[in-house]
Amino acid sequence: MLSLSAKGTDIKGKYELDHFKPQSRFPYLCTNFFNLFPVCGNCNKAKLHTDTTFSLFTENPATMYPFKFALDKASIIRYMLSIDFEDLEVTFDGHTHPDHDTTFKITGIYGALKDVAEELVWKYKIYSPSYLKSLDDALSKKFAAGGFNRLILGNYDQPKDIHKRPLSKLTQDIARQLGVIK
Repeated sequence: MLSLSAKGTDIKGKYELDHFKPQSRFPYLCTNFFNLFPVCGNCNKAKLHTDTTFSLFTENPATMYPFKFALDKASIIRYMLSIDFEDLEVTFDGHTHPDHDTTFKITGIYGALKDVAEELVWKYKIYSPSYLKSLDDALSKKFAAGGFNRLILGNYDQPKDIHKRPLSKLTQDIARQLGVIK
């Protein structure tokens, strides 16, 4: 288990080291630094001996965030009529890495987080664009840059921060889809 600390904090994240090329088939790469990368324990166990198209490093901004979560639009309408969060359907678009959903079972895992999606729909219903603007005008000086959106969202609101808290990518994608954040 690897423990990584955020710069200047005592906050630690616990990760395992995974092998990009599985050590069962490439034992000579098992200790090669370039074959190791930090990963959560669940993903490491799900991947096991499977090859993926995952790449830890990129210099191409177009491939920086290859995944996207959304709420199915018809499911939002069903939810608005029923107020039953089971009617919400979280979708996963990983078209640039089609093996990820199969390997890591992303649709199943994130699809079970309908309560998180429901809270974002509540925020969409409560925080109209004009109401958000009035709150931002009144409160933004009380927060560091970006703090107001983070307060409203209950999570980080910038793509560069998706690694800082669980569900940040899911939350950001759906909040942007609904217009809760820009």
